[in-house]
Amino acid sequence: MASIPQTINRSFVEAAKSSERSSNFFSSGTSVCSSFSTDTTVSSRRIDLLREERRLQQEKIRDCFKSLESESRVFQRRASKIVSATNEDIQTDRIMGVGSFSKVCSVRRMSMNFQNEVGSQCSSRCSSRQREPQTEYDGLDDEISLYSKRDTELPIDTSFRSIGTEDSNAKHYVMKQLRDDLSKEMRMVGSLHLAKEARFLEGLRHPNITSIYSKGEMPGSVNFFIVQEKLHICLEKCFRQWNNQNAVMNRNAPTVASLRKGGRRGRSQIKNVIFNERIDVLIGVASALEFLHRNKIIFRDLKPGNVGIGYDSTPKIFDFGIAKELKERYRVEAGKDLFHLTSDCGTRRYMAPEVYWGEPYGLSADVFCFVTLVWEVMMLIPPYKNMNKSEHENYVFVKNKRPAIKRSWKKQIKTLILKGWQKDTSKRPTMNDAVKVLQKIKS
Repeated sequence: MASIPQTINRSFVEAAKSSERSSNFFSSGTSVCSSFSTDTTVSSRRIDLLREERRLQQEKIRDCFKSLESESRVFQRRASKIVSATNEDIQTDRIMGVGSFSKVCSVRRMSMNFQNEVGSQCSSRCSSRQREPQTEYDGLDDEISLYSKRDTELPIDTSFRSIGTEDSNAKHYVMKQLRDDLSKEMRMVGSLHLAKEARFLEGLRHPNITSIYSKGEMPGSVNFFIVQEKLHICLEKCFRQWNNQNAVMNRNAPTVASLRKGGRRGRSQIKNVIFNERIDVLIGVASALEFLHRNKIIFRDLKPGNVGIGYDSTPKIFDFGIAKELKERYRVEAGKDLFHLTSDCGTRRYMAPEVYWGEPYGLSADVFCFVTLVWEVMMLIPPYKNMNKSEHENYVFVKNKRPAIKRSWKKQIKTLILKGWQKDTSKRPTMNDAVKVLQKIKS
């Protein structure tokens, strides 16, 4: 990637300050008039310089993005048809989430023309998808990467109305765009990050990966945005629901009389339904990662906050901000799943040791994250819940310890987790292995 140059730290606020010297206008006579005129000219020049600087920044971002496209197999792949839009086509509502670079807002209205284009594309994609095979603050959830923290919110929905009416269709989508309060350096990095994420989603189509339906016309522009499907619920909220289900089951424990009438069998059936619901989510996430790995892409930030459930109950992963396409020039040694990549990248709670220590790593780092997620889905509590960052570092990365596994869990799940937690990356299973194990557990 081409390096992003350092820029001059100057803002419109600084440009406007020069006009403050006009405050003594009435007491200083014509000399102040001359000074005010000079200050106004200087302010105008500064604003022009800032505009030119922003234009040059956007050109640099677009050049970096083009360089990424030229080296990427995924970016060069023929992308699915995506509707281009402008800010005039979409009117957003409340902010649903804010990340380091982006904000996610609900959509209130869409212009009629834009609504028809997106609706037509959505119908076409849904029909083709039916034919596809379904495959206390402790610092541990801080996202760490080359760029700083990543966005973890679900996409938001958008709708616009100067041309059309407020419609229910708009509520199926969300809009992700840059935050308004970013510094120039953060804005440049965020613009590249958002453009890269949009291009990843264009080139990757899978039932368990969130869909993109529209994007802004100029990738790299501060006004660039992406419109995605709105997900029904985040996996973190599923944990609360599953915990509530467990609580209800425990409160309604069968009596001896009810067990004699078959109550034990009914209770067992309910437990199996709840268990299979969790396994279905894990199979969906594993299928998405297996698809990415087949395309030589490492996700690097798998966690409950980046997994959502669609309105059709399909689990989906989202937020490809720090996903990375593995190229041969990054590989350490031929035939090995080890690459020279950014260290300490992702979310600490789920991070593989080799990533934390800055050692070469590969697709198996995602496997480590995944089995940690499996453990959390089974336990319904965050791993290392009562540890701070230094305690977690010593426990996981120094002493190579892992959370305790319940003896009552199915043997296949225990084996999958233990193998995925191996410090030796070559001994970890692949995501294809994980999919097969989970499917076998459910069958």
